[in-house]
Amino acid sequence: MPDLVTHVSAGMIISRITGKKIIMPLFLFGSIMPDVSFKILELFLPSWHFGFMALHSLPSQTVICLIISQYFEKSGKRPAFINLFAGSFTHMLFDFAQLHITGENYYWFIPFSSWHGELGLFYTTSWIYYMPFFLAAALAAESIYRMRGKWRRK
Repeated sequence: MPDLVTHVSAGMIISRITGKKIIMPLFLFGSIMPDVSFKILELFLPSWHFGFMALHSLPSQTVICLIISQYFEKSGKRPAFINLFAGSFTHMLFDFAQLHITGENYYWFIPFSSWHGELGLFYTTSWIYYMPFFLAAALAAESIYRMRGKWRRK
């Protein structure tokens, strides 16, 4: 199911429901980063598909989040890493819940393990059916979040 729209929508829902102080742009960028990090490279070198899939693993995403967070000021490095990684982790959770029809699973802990399981709750192609609901839920979560802020200020 997950595509970039559902990943961003799910990221918005999770960030607004938790009520934590989240840096929304970084969290949302983190929620699409696992796909963006390897699919952009794959566009230029499609024959290296399986090599680039290693970028869609938890250890690789941790390193990518650490590298990106180093570009922030000293006081912002930790919040940047936490938000990027939290978004990336929610992405991984959604991808872990899906079922690949082709049998091409993600290797979650490359290079430390070649384990590649998944829960199989929905097919990778079923995102089109769920996308309107995720978008509506994201808009509702954002609306409720903003209304609560207005009510608190009064």
